[in-house]
Amino acid sequence: MIYGSNLIDNKYQIIREIGAGGTGVVYLAFHTTLRKYVVLKKIKNGTFNEDMLRKEADLLKNLHHTYLPTVYDYIAVGQDVYTVIDYIEGSSMEDIITSGQIPDMPTIKRWFTQLAEVLEYLHSRTPQIIHSDIKPANILITPDNNVCLIDFNISLDGSADVSGFSRYYASPEQIRCAYFIRMGAVPDCKVDARTDIYSLGATFYHLLSGYFPSDESPNLPLTQLFQTNDVFMDIVDRCMITDPESRVQSSAALVRLLRNSYKLSKNYKILNFVRWMSVTLGAVLVCAGIVMCVYGGQLKNTDSFKKNYDEVFTLYKEGKYEEAFEKGRSLINSSGSKEYFKENKSLKADLFHIIASSGYERENYEDAADYHKKGFDTDGGKNANYYYEYVSSLLKLGRKAEALQALNDGERYGMQHLQQSLIEMELMLDDHNCDEILAFYEQQSSDSSFKNHPDALIMCADACTKEKRFTQALEYCRYAYDLSGSNRVLRKLGEACVDVSNAYIDSGDDQQAENYCREAATYFESLMDNNYSLCSDHINLLRCYERLGKNQEAEAVITQMIKEYPNDHRALAEAAIFYNRTSRSQTAAEYAEKAKKCMPANITSEIDRYYQSSIDEILN
Repeated sequence: MIYGSNLIDNKYQIIREIGAGGTGVVYLAFHTTLRKYVVLKKIKNGTFNEDMLRKEADLLKNLHHTYLPTVYDYIAVGQDVYTVIDYIEGSSMEDIITSGQIPDMPTIKRWFTQLAEVLEYLHSRTPQIIHSDIKPANILITPDNNVCLIDFNISLDGSADVSGFSRYYASPEQIRCAYFIRMGAVPDCKVDARTDIYSLGATFYHLLSGYFPSDESPNLPLTQLFQTNDVFMDIVDRCMITDPESRVQSSAALVRLLRNSYKLSKNYKILNFVRWMSVTLGAVLVCAGIVMCVYGGQLKNTDSFKKNYDEVFTLYKEGKYEEAFEKGRSLINSSGSKEYFKENKSLKADLFHIIASSGYERENYEDAADYHKKGFDTDGGKNANYYYEYVSSLLKLGRKAEALQALNDGERYGMQHLQQSLIEMELMLDDHNCDEILAFYEQQSSDSSFKNHPDALIMCADACTKEKRFTQALEYCRYAYDLSGSNRVLRKLGEACVDVSNAYIDSGDDQQAENYCREAATYFESLMDNNYSLCSDHINLLRCYERLGKNQEAEAVITQMIKEYPNDHRALAEAAIFYNRTSRSQTAAEYAEKAKKCMPANITSEIDRYYQSSIDEILN
């Protein structure tokens, strides 16, 4: 037993054992630096290959999804090996089934869709990741009533580990392969991503019917069991087809089925038939050639609009925020789109909001606030999902009165408790000290979605930074990046490393200052590689290179920065300062003159006062 005062890896305090199995023991632990609970999974000696386990942990550490726990670390302490995983509060779906307290159908459908989206994410990784042990016990329902899929059972190449299986929920092909392996024979079967689809279907078959799925014979379809034509139950049935070739073939196809399920409904098919009859009768009554020309042209325009509209959302989903912003703006201002938007205001509102969200991710808060406002004006302000970004943008712009009014509107239209808590925390940044803000964060311990929200962690980091607790701020930024992997958080991580580097310079520890400066440079380089950089990122990378004595690389950054931001006074001033520092006075003066013309009329920030004095010094 290792309970007590001992720390694992100098930071994890064991609280209690919460589970045990054939391959190891699971502990609840406390991260003493971040002040949060985690799960430590101790792998039993003799059940693992350390190199393979480390590589597998690294593979899982790169996963970032709303409905997956975060794998933080792999640590070896003496002969013991642990993986460190996010602690998720909640009850398992197995507990819910056992209790008999089955939720309503909309909730069940939402859980199923969330898990299908998780599988689509896992199966699209390289290498492909197959969970291979989906069952009620491995699905947690969090306090905010969302799912979390836990306990992966994968091998390094992404294929399923089929040496074992969970009865009732494993696919027929997984069971067959497991038996072959247990007998020491080479399997004559193949297990792929479709085994996860089967297990997902079997899990919800149990939830919906109350019966354990049979692993010996085909199950009575839910549509027959309940004597219903319900489309969702039909989808679950199609996931459980015993022949994998006849089953839903991919998680991506499953997600599409769920999103388009209304098209399969009886009413939709009737509506389509009515539409077909109308077109057919119309063709009889008028000249067929004219009708086909007009209809064909309209159909082509409709397809073009739908393609462009969908592309904006795809670009946003892929993290290509600049492209999503520009394409969305172009589409919403297009004369050809006006007819579609006139008939469906919700389409226009959603497009306004996705343009705003793209601006928010680019930290362009003026555009984010402006386009969210246009979205609310279009849909009557009833879409509560976007109020968080709108209010947050207004606060970052210093427009507190507008932000508070927007917050009231959001609460009236059903703004989520999570979003309200995030805004409350952001409001505290102005007039509360660091310890008060961190205490507020800790008070939300029952809400895992808040505790693990990157924005909450970044606000903790901001609070620490205000009081020059730079190392603690960096820890929060690291944790936030582990959770989200987003470029916006990566920028904060780079800036936090710069702060720590500067603190070490002030304390006279040049070696540590250089180490953190190098780390910061790698993050800003990644932003450049991702085509996600802002002018501030170029400036930070430039300063890192200067500090590291990499003048050639620094000059390359200046060239790129001036190319992308030719009229930005910050870029021009930084160029002037660099060339003045490297004794190229003529070039420095040229950039100083350009910077002087681009300086804002009213200089209020400390950094702009620094630029102004530097420009004056160079020109005089």
